[in-house]
Amino acid sequence: MSFRSVIEPGKERPCTLLICGKGGVGKTTVAAALSLYLSKQGYKVATISLDPARHLGSVYGVRLSEELKEIERNLYAAEIDVEKVIRKHLESIVNTIKSTYRYLTALNLDRYIDVLRYSPGVEEEAMMEYMASFMNREEFDVIIFDTPPTGLTMRILLLPTIYLTWLDRLIDIRSKIVGYREAIERLRGRRVELRDSILEELLRLRERITSVRSWLSNPESTRLIFVVTPELLPIDEAVRCREVLKSVGIEVMGVVVNKVVPENLLSKVPLFKQQRECLNIVRKYFQNIPIVEVPLLERDIRGFEMLSEFVKYLLS
Repeated sequence: MSFRSVIEPGKERPCTLLICGKGGVGKTTVAAALSLYLSKQGYKVATISLDPARHLGSVYGVRLSEELKEIERNLYAAEIDVEKVIRKHLESIVNTIKSTYRYLTALNLDRYIDVLRYSPGVEEEAMMEYMASFMNREEFDVIIFDTPPTGLTMRILLLPTIYLTWLDRLIDIRSKIVGYREAIERLRGRRVELRDSILEELLRLRERITSVRSWLSNPESTRLIFVVTPELLPIDEAVRCREVLKSVGIEVMGVVVNKVVPENLLSKVPLFKQQRECLNIVRKYFQNIPIVEVPLLERDIRGFEMLSEFVKYLLS
């Protein structure tokens, strides 16, 4: 399998590319370059930065907002405002609670949004829901996510599996409660089947989370690409993340080793002497996966012209 086959969509549309890796390795540049290349091949592409640093617009050389806008033919881009995404998610949760627990409508639940913002897992949940909202965006052929640094990205990708574990337990408990209530009603001589809005909401949520997990673990719909530099820390992080993701059915489909120093310079700069060791680690732990090595360039990549040159290294 070639790296080109990893990034180009198959029969299933849209195809989602997750560009992952440690902060500072060049994820945004790779995401921008691939999106420009695919748009020039005639695919309609949406590129979205989930990184709070919001560098995607700088790499393209255009001003971006949280709204997708066309910046080149077939190429749309956006940089999300994480705080807005979280607030919108929390408002959705509050509305669901109001609908499911109608007896709480007398309470002013909206005032709890500011407190919930800092609850554990809220940021990951909001980002997961935002990503999942693009699962069925059929107007695009390819959707590319420039993800946050690895720690947050891993928590987002693992969340569906964690959720399903808890949901299965909650559904079991709630089903028993409903069964007990029905048994009590029968003892009272009433032949009714109780409709439980809480159980219905749990079942709807389980169906939703199951579809998200299936989407993430299907290589036809979602391809995860790691970007590393020839240094021990980003490579070690990528190796560990691959093992964890594999345990929940998500496979790494490709690796980009960025900023590789030419061999003739290795002996002249002591800092680069471990590069051979690092490249061997990548080849060992990511064998049978397309690996692309991009040379260390003289300057930062900015604008469409430079991105068009950069992508040649990715596809060579």
